[in-house]
Amino acid sequence: MISTLKSLVNVVSQRAENRNMVGKVVSVYIKSSGGKEVKTKRKQMTLTNPISKMNDILECAISLFDEI
Repeated sequence: MISTLKSLVNVVSQRAENRNMVGKVVSVYIKSSGGKEVKTKRKQMTLTNPISKMNDILECAISLFDEI
C-alpha cells in the first residue's frame, strides 16, 4: 500500500508542477468506505516545490489513514 501511495503522490506532484501550483494551498483527501459509513479526512498544505514536497504529502496521507 505504501508503494502505491508513493506512486500516486509522485504523479500528483508532477501534475502540480506542470500546472504551476507552487505557492498554492492544496488539500490531501483520504476517503474510507468501510461498512455503511463513508469517512473523509482532509489536511491542507502549501506547495513550495511539488517534487521536494512529495514526502510531506505522503506523510500527510499516511497520517490521515491513521485517523480513519
